[in-house]
Amino acid sequence: MSENTSMIRTSLIVFLCAAFSFFYIDQVLALYFHNFHNSWVIAIFNYITKLGDSLYSLALLSILFLLYRRQKPLFSQKMLYLFATVVLSGLIVDVIKIIVSRLRPNMLFEHDMYGFVWFKLGYEFNSLPSGHSATAFALSIGLSLLFPRYKYLYILIGLLVVMSRVILTCHYLSDILLGSLFGWLTALIIYRKYFTRSLIQCPAMS
Repeated sequence: MSENTSMIRTSLIVFLCAAFSFFYIDQVLALYFHNFHNSWVIAIFNYITKLGDSLYSLALLSILFLLYRRQKPLFSQKMLYLFATVVLSGLIVDVIKIIVSRLRPNMLFEHDMYGFVWFKLGYEFNSLPSGHSATAFALSIGLSLLFPRYKYLYILIGLLVVMSRVILTCHYLSDILLGSLFGWLTALIIYRKYFTRSLIQCPAMS
């Protein structure tokens, strides 16, 4: 199976899972965590979810790129790649958010509203896809490609960030599935199309 075929197949599976979740799982799961009152679990995931904030990661990647641009150009190039994955995945997610304007879980809890309103701006209307999930997976997949020795750690952290969005009732399950998918696709496509040649000199990409 070619890499492109594998990506298309995986994307289709995730889309189907998200569609199933939209109709049968999202509301049930959101209501469960809305009534979940384990304070220490919530406190932990309130910290974990901050790792998916693109502003923090972009600031750190920019600093690392500038610091090592001359001393370690290959490392600096890797930081540029990660920066590009976060920016592009974020732009894709933001455009989709504006178009579909899916209502966030708080609209279900407070107004019993669920679904899409289309082309509407505002926090309450930008649930799909999850931006934090896109950032988390763009970074975790990108880091796994660049530094495969620690790939399981990166994936674990990415999954925890993604899970936090549902546990904190910021997003529905289908939101994080599609957000993660866009982050994954962005990291893979940019790596294969634009950065492989510039990184080829690095043994084992680490």
